[in-house]
Amino acid sequence: MTQRKDLKMRWLALWGLLIAFVAVAMAPRTAYAQVVTAGEPVGVVDFVGKNGVENAFGVQAAQAILDVMEDNPRFQMETLERAYREMEDLGLVGPLESTRDLIRLGQAMEVGKIVHGEVYAARVTEVGNGKRAEVSVRVLMTSVASGRVVNGAAVAGTSAVRDNSVDDGELLEDAFAAMAFDAMSQISSRTLPTAAVLNVLGGEVLLNRGETSGLKQGMALIITRGDQLVADATVSSTDADSAYVRVTRSYVGVRPGDKAEPLFTVPIPQSTINPDGSVKTRNTRSGGNNNAVIGVVVLLVVAGLLFGQGRGSNNVAANNVTVEALTVSANNPGVKISWKRDAFFRGTQSGFAWQVYRNNNVTPVAVVDGSQSFAFDDLLGTHAPNDNGIGMFGGDGLSGGINCNDVPSVGVVAPTPIAVGERFTYFVESIYRVSPNDLPGDGGGGGGGGATGGGLTTGSTTGSTTGSTTGSTTGTTTGSTTGNTTGNTTGNTTGGTGGGTSGAEWCYFISGRQPSSGSATPLNSTELVQPIDGETVAIPRSVLFRSVRGANPTIQIEYVVQVSDVSTFPSGRTQIVSRVVDRETATGATITTPAIDFSQAFPGSAQIFYRVGVRAVGDEPGPVMDASGERYIFSGVRLLNRPVIP
Repeated sequence: MTQRKDLKMRWLALWGLLIAFVAVAMAPRTAYAQVVTAGEPVGVVDFVGKNGVENAFGVQAAQAILDVMEDNPRFQMETLERAYREMEDLGLVGPLESTRDLIRLGQAMEVGKIVHGEVYAARVTEVGNGKRAEVSVRVLMTSVASGRVVNGAAVAGTSAVRDNSVDDGELLEDAFAAMAFDAMSQISSRTLPTAAVLNVLGGEVLLNRGETSGLKQGMALIITRGDQLVADATVSSTDADSAYVRVTRSYVGVRPGDKAEPLFTVPIPQSTINPDGSVKTRNTRSGGNNNAVIGVVVLLVVAGLLFGQGRGSNNVAANNVTVEALTVSANNPGVKISWKRDAFFRGTQSGFAWQVYRNNNVTPVAVVDGSQSFAFDDLLGTHAPNDNGIGMFGGDGLSGGINCNDVPSVGVVAPTPIAVGERFTYFVESIYRVSPNDLPGDGGGGGGGGATGGGLTTGSTTGSTTGSTTGSTTGTTTGSTTGNTTGNTTGNTTGGTGGGTSGAEWCYFISGRQPSSGSATPLNSTELVQPIDGETVAIPRSVLFRSVRGANPTIQIEYVVQVSDVSTFPSGRTQIVSRVVDRETATGATITTPAIDFSQAFPGSAQIFYRVGVRAVGDEPGPVMDASGERYIFSGVRLLNRPVIP
């Protein structure tokens, strides 16, 4: 009886499933339109003219790039007009070079990327019986979330050879269009799919993309969460559809769902162009060969040293980086970059040198001893790398250079001279050192034996330390007649008479770069015209002086006239009697103030002194403060006599 009942229930269940299937199959279906995903919002700003190229060509380059990118479905482009409006609202004056300004603009435009760049050549040249235009451009795509360059291209563009009757402007337009097309091709080829974080496993992060998506071992990445930078990372291993990355710097902690995006280094083009129309570029320097072996260990060690002293997760050596315009010496305008050293880097045993970068470029503009806390970037190159003093660390300053052999190799690359009248931001990094004994494990020494006999023999040894969960550190052993040894990642040993071992004395590292909190515009001091020195001033008079605008024709400059009854203009005995904000007067032209009633200042003094100060509007905090407590670059001082009262 029970079996019959079970059989009946099974048949009922089968019939129910059949009825449900038929009902679903015959039910009316809702029509769904295909969802088209909009491209990533991207903004474009005017490019900057370099090597004497006018900024007007930067506008042309930006428009050419915008025209090409608008046809690419990967990007949802904002107009240049939108960028100009937002810049005006933010009080920014283009073309923008500061990463900080680019981020502010990108946030205001609500875009994920900002495309900007530099024009290194824009010219028309004679070719046979005709002429053609040539342009050389560096295109940069910066992430608004991180401020890092995530794509770009260094490209040249040439027009076809045309008759001499063709307008130069038309030829240049064709050259910029060709440049933009090639740049977009390169950018598209390097636009990899965004990877997502699947899991965080100890010190490694698992991504949902791998080799088939273009990820490669050693590739640098940024990890973001919305518009927030989460971490810097490097791909440690890959397979077809996934990758493990190691975090090299954490800002807020990685978690599943975060996005990972590769970083790309864009070379700097030269103004010359190859005969085939391709662009020549300047080679960028890379780190030493031992990076791959001990790089991870070093980063973890230094992080441990910093974390252990309560510094948090941002591996920077310089805090409160401040930039102030000044006249370093006669006819030598420049910028003073100053910082506070982190406690870990204050000792002479830790800090080796400081490198200062203008606008975060590849080549440092100043290198000073590790005991200093300021540097000058000026026309005369007071602290520029040079053969007679300290040079530059052998790494590239971007991914962290590492050297456990001896004092780092240095090189000298002349930086681009500072441009008077241009606004700059700066970045500071430290070259510092740690004893191998402080590294995980036993330290940096590897074993090695000397050769017997009178001649030198070359052997091979590998020194390793294994007492760390982060990996191993290897060393170089260099034998001498005393049998001393020092560790190196290759473990080479040169034997000499005798025997014995000792560890490498130092391992050298590069810290993260710390940006300045504001910007600075180097300016010349103005030349006074009238009143002349020693003149008797009986009635209100205008003060006449020369404009010091410099390279940027659109920068706003504030001039002030100061008077004092003391030639040194001390605080408490100095007054500002006139202010002028100038937006257009060309360099060297005369500026005239409204009439000033000098009788109202220090009326009891038979003589007074006057001078004129200058600063760029928008600089923060402004030029170096002088004895009067004001932040201006001041002219020379002139004396004015009062009329004798009977």
